[in-house]
Amino acid sequence: MDIVKLSTAAALLFLGGCASLSEEQCNTGDWYGIGFSDGASGRNLSRLEQHQESCADYGVAPQLDLYQKGRGQGLLQYCTAANGYRVGSIGNGYEGVCDGYGERDFLRGYQAGGAVYQQKQQVRRVRNSMRRVSQQIDELAAEEETLRSQLVSEGLKRKQRQRLLDQLDELDWRHNELLREHDALHIQLAPEQRYLQELKNSAW
Repeated sequence: MDIVKLSTAAALLFLGGCASLSEEQCNTGDWYGIGFSDGASGRNLSRLEQHQESCADYGVAPQLDLYQKGRGQGLLQYCTAANGYRVGSIGNGYEGVCDGYGERDFLRGYQAGGAVYQQKQQVRRVRNSMRRVSQQIDELAAEEETLRSQLVSEGLKRKQRQRLLDQLDELDWRHNELLREHDALHIQLAPEQRYLQELKNSAW
């Protein structure tokens, strides 16, 4: 177990989130650890092809046996129901790597997590709509304030006053419409949040 931990730590240092490896990394790479890291991250074998292409530039070939052994151990860590839920709940994709490594359990968790992710997105959409409507309400309130200040201006002619009053009536109508829209969104938000919590509770 200690060897696995050390190899994983070394692989993380080597990979560093890049798609290719440097010459030094190819020459000194811990291929077991790199394979473990790729497996534990749910990478498919195209990742190995990237390593092969990178290292070919330096005349180095990956140690395939070590890489595959490490990748297999990494996949055992990745392909669990709990990790499937985690991957799905943050909206990450699945590259089909768990065949033979507990795919049924992984997909069960992944589907549950995906449902949570989709509902999170729905709650976010409602909240964003509420913020948008609130901003429009504030903007209308500022416009109304400007028109009211113009109404008390000296020397205002009757036609000018009537035009301002008509504009205020229109703004007031729009304001009330936005308030109703905001109230409807607020009412919608509560059950959406409850459903999200139900999905979370039913998953684990």
